[in-house]
Amino acid sequence: MFKDATRMVRDYIVENGEEWERIIHDPEFEKYFTVQGTALKKVPVGYEKEHPQAEYLKFKRWYLEYPIEDEAF
Repeated sequence: MFKDATRMVRDYIVENGEEWERIIHDPEFEKYFTVQGTALKKVPVGYEKEHPQAEYLKFKRWYLEYPIEDEAF
């Protein structure tokens, strides 16, 4: 199940790399979020090692981080 989801995200990044970069580097997005994840050491088999978004293809999981002030609780 999760392997399928991981493959789907990686395939989306491969097919829509410019859009992916535009979204995650948009100043309004970066103002609130950072994209993080647990990563493999190498780009997975089946994906180009030199792909422009290879850094994100290595991720096993992707998550967005949003800081919340202590006062919000």
